[in-house]
Amino acid sequence: MEIDRKIAELGSLRDMLSHLVHNCSGDERPDCPIIDGLAGSGTVQ
Repeated sequence: MEIDRKIAELGSLRDMLSHLVHNCSGDERPDCPIIDGLAGSGTVQ
């Protein structure tokens, strides 16, 4: 079902964002794991 697929996608996105937030130091460094992860260039475990 389309709704179930969308729920699964949103759950995956929530999990990825949670992982990235916990790995973001919030400092002034130019690289950002959250943006890299959303762009698909970062590695998410």
